[in-house]
Amino acid sequence: MARSTSTSRTGHRPTKTRLWGRGKTASATGLAGLVLGFALAGGGSGTSSADESPAETPGASDAEVAQAVAEETATLHDQLAAAEERLTEAGEEAAADLAAAVATAEERALKAQRRAVRQAVARVRDEERRKLEQAVQEARDEAASGGVTPFAGGGSDPLFDTCGEANAAGFGHYVSGVDPEYTHYDDRDGDGVVCE
Repeated sequence: MARSTSTSRTGHRPTKTRLWGRGKTASATGLAGLVLGFALAGGGSGTSSADESPAETPGASDAEVAQAVAEETATLHDQLAAAEERLTEAGEEAAADLAAAVATAEERALKAQRRAVRQAVARVRDEERRKLEQAVQEARDEAASGGVTPFAGGGSDPLFDTCGEANAAGFGHYVSGVDPEYTHYDDRDGDGVVCE
């Protein structure tokens, strides 16, 4: 029968992994004992006084050593917790700095993109304006060379001598009050439309 991966062999849910396992605690205790041993032995300098010698009071010495080891372990644990806290804070600060740098880079990229679009629109607008001015100039030149007079009243079609010429060139059908070219031609039937 297959066991569920969410429970242990005893049927209990696994507990959160502890920061200090048996191996780390044993290592820290051993290190603390070593440091304390050097401290009590005079640091290996060969100078020890009679009141510091653990040989004179063996029972008290074991208790003192145990107390010193416990204190050193607690100190090391506190130092480790403080280092972990500093590391967490540094990680949070680095994440905040990274987020700010990404936001700044995105903002700069967006500004550069907007600037490029504005420049492209301005170039296209200038090119279209140039083409329109060129087309108007060509129409004026053509009208001047072909005996066609451009209309001074603001119309878009060139003016011809007669409606027949205007119709032959593809222009015509001007309405009174709508097309400024109307006033240039004679409305013989008086219906408000010329060059029909």
